[in-house]
Amino acid sequence: PVDAIMERVNGFVGGYVVNGMPLSSSPEFEVKIPLSKLVIGMGNRWCDGVKHCIIEPSSLKNAFDITKDTYGEGFSGVMFWTVEEEGDDAESRMANALKREFEDLHPGEIRDEL
Repeated sequence: PVDAIMERVNGFVGGYVVNGMPLSSSPEFEVKIPLSKLVIGMGNRWCDGVKHCIIEPSSLKNAFDITKDTYGEGFSGVMFWTVEEEGDDAESRMANALKREFEDLHPGEIRDEL
């Protein structure tokens, strides 16, 4: 999963070309996303690994560290969908697992938006 995350991070930072943009005077448009604006999105922990990829918080943290080593800064954050389906027990909640992985970056500053 880390390699797949990094492939996307590198692609967004390095840029990619979009062809056939409506109402564009140019046939091609290059899209780049700076790391300060890049947020990695993934499914919750209940993903089945078939329809949706399971990405563990430790893989996201490893990708963040590689990004920081490569570019001098990490991506802006991580997110997931369907907060109300996160589960009732604290250990299964993606938000709690992400908080544990990333809290060494800025102790006391990690926001849990739940």
